[in-house]
Amino acid sequence: MEEDVFEVWHLKDAKVRSAVRGEEVLFPFDYELVAKVTACDIEDAVKLTASEESPWWHDPGVECVKKARATQLFDIVRDSNGNGYLVSDEGLDQVWSKERGVERSWIH
Repeated sequence: MEEDVFEVWHLKDAKVRSAVRGEEVLFPFDYELVAKVTACDIEDAVKLTASEESPWWHDPGVECVKKARATQLFDIVRDSNGNGYLVSDEGLDQVWSKERGVERSWIH
């Protein structure tokens, strides 16, 4: 399987509580790019940055843009085609496609 590069964006700490309360969050303004991950698929990209046992930025295939917490609910992963996926309880939910542009808001 061919590898791809995925961008991992974390919801800013100040906005996590808003998302939990179901309030609107806006991408990219309420997010920060923390990593570019080379992986076989998007699920692997999330796993590589979701480690709680050791710093994820030491994992092979991970280019750390900013040292940060592990990837969790409400974070966004973008594929090389520009599609955005929200980390949710059920896994990854596509929240926009490249045809819709980048700036997006939604209520959780």
